[in-house]
Amino acid sequence: MQELQYGNSQVSVPEAVVAIRGAHRIVLLSHEMPDLDALASCTVIGAIIEELGLPVLFLTDSPMGEKFDYLPGIQWLRDRAIVSYKDADWVSADRLHGTADVALVLDAANLNQLGAVYKVNASALASATVINVDHHRTNTYFGVINVVRPDVSSTCELVADLAREMGRTLDPWMAEALLTGLIADTSRFSTANVSSTTLRNAAELMDRGANLIRILGRMSEPVSGPQARLWQTLLARLAYRQDRQIAFLDVTTDRLQQLGATENDLTGLANYMRGLQGVMVALIFVLRPGGIKISLRGKPGIDVGSVALKFGGGGHLEAAGCVVEGKPLEQLRGEILEEVAQVLSRATAPPCAQILEQARQ
Repeated sequence: MQELQYGNSQVSVPEAVVAIRGAHRIVLLSHEMPDLDALASCTVIGAIIEELGLPVLFLTDSPMGEKFDYLPGIQWLRDRAIVSYKDADWVSADRLHGTADVALVLDAANLNQLGAVYKVNASALASATVINVDHHRTNTYFGVINVVRPDVSSTCELVADLAREMGRTLDPWMAEALLTGLIADTSRFSTANVSSTTLRNAAELMDRGANLIRILGRMSEPVSGPQARLWQTLLARLAYRQDRQIAFLDVTTDRLQQLGATENDLTGLANYMRGLQGVMVALIFVLRPGGIKISLRGKPGIDVGSVALKFGGGGHLEAAGCVVEGKPLEQLRGEILEEVAQVLSRATAPPCAQILEQARQ
């Protein structure tokens, strides 16, 4: 059995599989407002686990809108989801008929990223065997079993490893779901963590039936009209710092509601802001009741993940986020922008990013 060494933590994919096979009931969790990497990972591993005869439930405090309808298997996950965190205490959830003894947490760097679901179920999590499956370098190794691979580009690749260890050959729809998550999380193979291993993993998923052209076509669908109008409204208030290298905007959930939108409609906006000429880092501050969510995006080589980590969050080198409670917006914004400015002072974008910027001028 090959062991994977990470600091003082020794973990293995086989150990996680043994725990899954020995479970009586399993609950799936991921970070709030799950993206394609999280949704695909939960869907595929959940479907495989259910084949073992184990009941599966997906707990989330974020509604799964229509934006990711094209993800294979998404309806399977919706059918097993408890979306409102007020109903998410799996100890008393009628649909699970008892306490889940294994909690499989996918694509979350720390438990706080689970959002309100974690707050409601903290005591139940403490009594469950938590299997932490993740690829973020900011992961805090919070699980009883940690399958954490910072050298891997997506959690979907780790799910493929789990399936292989379980002796389960991926169905074509499973391979396509996992490749969709991989492509999304690497921004179409353009992030700094893409390696030759990433491409080999993608090729293997294609060999299993994933259709690359179909995936790229679905992911390239334009922003909807209402979403475009929302972005236009918000971008009219876009602010800058550091000679326009930092772009940011603020929005409240009340304002989103007035505009007939939700936080899901902000998906992709930070990436768009990052792509503006001269911008090296983009931030969105969302004021929620009781806290502020911050999304950070950096050009290749700009470490915004370290900024999120300092404020209790985490993520990738160039894409990260956090939720902060107990601080007014003005104070928090100032502190985070100062941290971002320090990151920019210590780093320069790699030549490829510089060439792209020059080409736009």
